[in-house]
Amino acid sequence: MDKSGLEGLLERLEKCEGPDRGIDGLIARDILGWLPHFDLEGDDILMWYEYGGHWHQPDDPCDGYHSVGEDHPDPDEFTNSLDACIALVERVLTEPIACGNKYACSYGMGPMNEAPTPALAFLTAAVKMLIAETENK
Repeated sequence: MDKSGLEGLLERLEKCEGPDRGIDGLIARDILGWLPHFDLEGDDILMWYEYGGHWHQPDDPCDGYHSVGEDHPDPDEFTNSLDACIALVERVLTEPIACGNKYACSYGMGPMNEAPTPALAFLTAAVKMLIAETENK
Protein backbone atom coordinates (compact mmCIF):
# COMPACT_ATOMS: atom_id res chain seq x y z
CA MET A 1 0.00 0.00 0.00
CA ASP A 2 1.32 3.36 -1.04
CA LYS A 3 1.00 6.20 1.49
CA SER A 4 0.25 8.87 -1.13
CA GLY A 5 -2.44 6.66 -2.69
CA LEU A 6 -4.00 6.12 0.73
CA GLU A 7 -3.91 9.86 1.45
CA GLY A 8 -5.67 10.58 -1.84
CA LEU A 9 -8.25 7.93 -1.03
CA LEU A 10 -8.78 9.45 2.43
CA GLU A 11 -9.35 12.87 0.90
CA ARG A 12 -12.02 11.44 -1.41
CA LEU A 13 -13.68 9.50 1.43
CA GLU A 14 -13.86 12.61 3.59
CA LYS A 15 -15.69 14.45 0.78
CA CYS A 16 -17.96 11.54 -0.12
CA GLU A 17 -21.62 11.92 0.80
CA GLY A 18 -22.93 8.43 0.05
CA PRO A 19 -22.27 5.20 -1.84
CA ASP A 20 -19.81 5.71 -4.71
CA ARG A 21 -18.73 2.91 -7.06
CA GLY A 22 -15.77 4.97 -8.28
CA ILE A 23 -14.35 5.12 -4.76
CA ASP A 24 -15.08 1.41 -4.31
CA GLY A 25 -12.72 0.82 -7.24
CA LEU A 26 -10.04 3.03 -5.67
CA ILE A 27 -10.33 1.07 -2.42
CA ALA A 28 -9.84 -2.19 -4.32
CA ARG A 29 -6.81 -0.70 -6.12
CA ASP A 30 -5.14 1.20 -3.28
CA ILE A 31 -5.81 -1.21 -0.41
CA LEU A 32 -6.29 -4.66 -1.95
CA GLY A 33 -3.95 -4.31 -4.94
CA TRP A 34 -6.53 -4.87 -7.68
CA LEU A 35 -5.48 -3.77 -11.16
CA PRO A 36 -7.76 -1.85 -13.52
CA HIS A 37 -8.40 -3.45 -16.90
CA PHE A 38 -9.16 -0.24 -18.76
CA ASP A 39 -7.34 2.84 -20.00
CA LEU A 40 -8.70 5.46 -17.61
CA GLU A 41 -6.37 7.66 -15.61
CA GLY A 42 -6.64 10.44 -13.07
CA ASP A 43 -10.17 11.35 -12.04
CA ASP A 44 -11.55 9.43 -15.04
CA ILE A 45 -10.77 6.20 -13.19
CA LEU A 46 -13.73 7.02 -10.94
CA MET A 47 -15.99 6.43 -13.94
CA TRP A 48 -14.84 2.83 -14.50
CA TYR A 49 -18.32 1.38 -13.92
CA GLU A 50 -19.95 3.71 -16.46
CA TYR A 51 -17.45 2.70 -19.15
CA GLY A 52 -17.93 -1.01 -18.47
CA GLY A 53 -14.43 -1.39 -17.05
CA HIS A 54 -13.49 -4.36 -14.96
CA TRP A 55 -10.74 -5.20 -12.51
CA HIS A 56 -8.21 -7.95 -11.98
CA GLN A 57 -7.58 -9.27 -8.51
CA PRO A 58 -3.90 -9.64 -7.57
CA ASP A 59 -4.01 -13.44 -8.02
CA ASP A 60 -5.84 -13.26 -11.38
CA PRO A 61 -3.49 -14.40 -14.16
CA CYS A 62 -3.57 -11.77 -16.88
CA ASP A 63 -1.37 -11.15 -19.91
CA GLY A 64 -1.98 -7.41 -19.72
CA TYR A 65 -5.05 -7.49 -21.94
CA HIS A 66 -6.92 -10.72 -21.29
CA SER A 67 -7.66 -12.55 -18.12
CA VAL A 68 -7.12 -16.28 -18.11
CA GLY A 69 -10.25 -16.66 -16.01
CA GLU A 70 -13.67 -15.79 -17.37
CA ASP A 71 -14.92 -14.16 -14.17
CA HIS A 72 -14.30 -10.46 -13.60
CA PRO A 73 -15.92 -9.60 -10.29
CA ASP A 74 -16.47 -5.96 -9.52
CA PRO A 75 -15.02 -4.57 -6.30
CA ASP A 76 -17.29 -4.91 -3.30
CA GLU A 77 -19.60 -2.02 -2.52
CA PHE A 78 -17.43 -0.79 0.34
CA THR A 79 -19.02 2.67 0.46
CA ASN A 80 -22.49 1.13 0.71
CA SER A 81 -22.08 -1.97 2.88
CA LEU A 82 -20.91 -2.36 6.46
CA ASP A 83 -20.45 -6.08 5.80
CA ALA A 84 -17.99 -5.29 2.98
CA CYS A 85 -16.19 -2.76 5.22
CA ILE A 86 -15.84 -5.24 8.08
CA ALA A 87 -14.52 -7.93 5.73
CA LEU A 88 -12.00 -5.44 4.33
CA VAL A 89 -10.82 -4.37 7.78
CA GLU A 90 -10.48 -7.98 8.94
CA ARG A 91 -8.23 -8.64 5.93
CA VAL A 92 -5.91 -5.66 6.18
CA LEU A 93 -5.84 -4.19 9.70
CA THR A 94 -4.21 -5.43 12.86
CA GLU A 95 -6.10 -3.16 15.29
CA PRO A 96 -9.84 -2.83 15.91
CA ILE A 97 -12.00 0.06 14.80
CA ALA A 98 -14.27 1.64 17.45
CA CYS A 99 -17.67 3.02 16.47
CA GLY A 100 -19.90 5.41 18.39
CA ASN A 101 -23.05 7.42 17.81
CA LYS A 102 -24.06 9.38 14.72
CA TYR A 103 -21.95 7.47 12.21
CA ALA A 104 -18.64 8.06 13.92
CA CYS A 105 -15.67 5.68 14.07
CA SER A 106 -12.05 5.84 15.16
CA TYR A 107 -8.99 3.67 15.50
CA GLY A 108 -6.77 3.41 18.55
CA MET A 109 -7.36 6.34 20.86
CA GLY A 110 -7.87 8.79 17.99
CA PRO A 111 -10.82 11.16 17.66
CA MET A 112 -14.09 9.93 16.23
CA ASN A 113 -14.55 10.59 12.50
CA GLU A 114 -18.08 11.55 11.59
CA ALA A 115 -19.43 10.76 8.13
CA PRO A 116 -22.78 10.77 6.28
CA THR A 117 -23.11 6.96 6.52
CA PRO A 118 -21.82 4.20 8.82
CA ALA A 119 -19.84 2.63 5.97
CA LEU A 120 -18.05 5.92 5.18
CA ALA A 121 -17.23 6.51 8.86
CA PHE A 122 -15.81 3.00 9.11
CA LEU A 123 -13.79 3.35 5.90
CA THR A 124 -12.39 6.74 6.90
CA ALA A 125 -11.15 5.35 10.22
CA ALA A 126 -9.70 2.29 8.46
CA VAL A 127 -7.79 4.35 5.89
CA LYS A 128 -6.43 6.64 8.62
CA MET A 129 -5.20 3.57 10.45
CA LEU A 130 -3.55 2.19 7.29
CA ILE A 131 -1.78 5.53 6.76
CA ALA A 132 -0.54 5.44 10.37
CA GLU A 133 0.70 1.87 9.86
CA THR A 134 2.65 2.86 6.72
CA GLU A 135 4.27 5.71 8.66
CA ASN A 136 5.38 3.31 11.40
CA LYS A 137 7.12 0.90 9.02
